[in-house]
Parts: sequence; structure tokens; C-alpha cells
Amino acid sequence: MIVGHKIQREFLKKSFESSRISHAYLFSGVDGLGKKTVALEFVKLINRAVARGEDGRRNKFLLPSRLRLDERSSSTSQPDLIMVEPQPSIKISQIGEMRKALSLRPFSAPFKTVIIDEAEKMTDEAQNCLLKTLEEPKGQAVLFLISSNPEILFETVRSRTQSLKFYPLSSGEMRDFLKPKISSSDLEKLIFISEGRPGKAIDFLRNPQKLKVWWQIFEDIQNLVDSNISSRFKYLNDFFQEDNSKEFLNIFLRYFRLVLLSKLGMTNNFNTSYSLQKIKEIIELGEKMKFLISRTNINQKLALETLFLNI
Repeated sequence: MIVGHKIQREFLKKSFESSRISHAYLFSGVDGLGKKTVALEFVKLINRAVARGEDGRRNKFLLPSRLRLDERSSSTSQPDLIMVEPQPSIKISQIGEMRKALSLRPFSAPFKTVIIDEAEKMTDEAQNCLLKTLEEPKGQAVLFLISSNPEILFETVRSRTQSLKFYPLSSGEMRDFLKPKISSSDLEKLIFISEGRPGKAIDFLRNPQKLKVWWQIFEDIQNLVDSNISSRFKYLNDFFQEDNSKEFLNIFLRYFRLVLLSKLGMTNNFNTSYSLQKIKEIIELGEKMKFLISRTNINQKLALETLFLNI
């Protein structure tokens, strides 16, 4: 089931019905929104269409009477669907294999389709290789670039795609989505933690321990703000793990954005003695450390130490 994103889904449906499908799309927005899910459903839609004109050639797309954009099939495994995923980056060899597959005619569907997940993890060489496909699209092929950090992609890549921005769901949409799946006592807490991201909420539901860890880190950050430098560094020495540093920064930034809202008078739950300028500086530094940890080989513990020295 797809939840939310009505504007984006309607845009895709209309582009299909008017036979104006782009050769490449860029779906952007934070992790856990359902961008890849929407892409997969659109792939199913266009490839289950009757795509024949009166002369037998593919020149018109006809929507089956009861086929919807959110209709699911039992499997995403399709011979004409190519999935490209980071390992842990997306290398030029992967894009080369993709290009080779696209040079072949579709096996059973009107289109060859490609989903490049976490597209921002393409190496520079991979992006340059992809540009050849974007600049000279061939045959019946549609590409979907899925990214939570599209600004990392080359401008030449972004400019050759149809861009669709995805946004977090409202609290009401999340409540309707989650109510059948969780007890009422935990519902509001999960809505708060998942921040309008249904994928994130489902991940927490499947892994209850992650939910406990998230909440514990959030409470730890609240305590660290009021502690001295030695206590902050002791916490870092006791609990630091490289594979958790990105999630720690996500929670850290979530806390300080709530502090910012409180300072602006939009909520009363996170009172602070910090000035507005100081809060903004902390958020900017947190974003910088998050970017460096994601995109460089920076010493992650040192990055967090720098952050702790400035709160």
C-alpha cells in the first residue's frame, strides 16, 4: 500500500495517460518516504499497459480500466526491471552493466526500466558513464534515480531528469497509516519519531529494539546538552560506534530543530537558554558533520567530538 504523495502520483499517472513519460526521473526527499515504492508502482503501471496502435506498433499507452497507480503485484522481480544499488558505492562497472542491458530489446514489457537507489552514492566515474545514457536515450527505456541527497549529483545529471520532490507525510496521514498496526499507547510516540516517514515507521515496527535505542539516544542528547565537556566525552567513549554515528546525528539534529521551534515560540516542550543564533550554528555544524561522515573518510569520532565541543 502506498500512503501519501498524492500530487506526485497524480503527476505520474497523467504523464502516462498523455503518453508523455520522461526517459529519466529524479525522485528526491529524505529516507523512508516511499520514493522507491512509488517508482516500482509506476514501473508496474507502464509495463502492464496495452501499448499498441491500430497498425500494431507501440505508439499509444492505454490504461487498463481497473489498474491503479497503487496496485501491487506479488513480486517486484521482472525481467525488464534493472535494480542498481550501492555496494557500498555505485561503481562505473554497475552503470556499464546497466547500459549493456538497456541496449537489448525489452523481454516482455513495453519498457526497459531502471531504478538506481541511493543515486547520490554513484562515483564520479559512474555519473559520467550515466550521462551518456541520459544525453542519448535509446529505445523504450525509463530510468528512476532515487536520492535523499540530490545536491551531491552532478548538475549535468540532475538537469537531464524530470525532478519530483517527495515530502514527509502529515501527522494525520501517519496516524491513519499506523493506527491499525500499533497499540494506541505507542502510536503518538511512533508518529513523533518517524517524522512523517512511513518507511521509517515500518522499520521501527519490525525492529522494536531500534525504537528503544532511538528514544534512549534522544534522551541522552537532552542530558548531554546540560552536562559538562568531560561528561560528553565520557559518553562518546562509552557508546561510540561508527555504524551508529549517522543515526546519532539524525537524532541530534531532530532534537535541536525542536529546540529551534521552541525558541521561535512554535512549541513549549524544549525550553533552552541557548540564543537563537547559537541554535542555528549548532544545527549548521551538525549538518556539516553529517555530510562529511557520509561523503568523506573523516574520523567519525573526531567529528562528533568537534560537535560536542560546540554545544
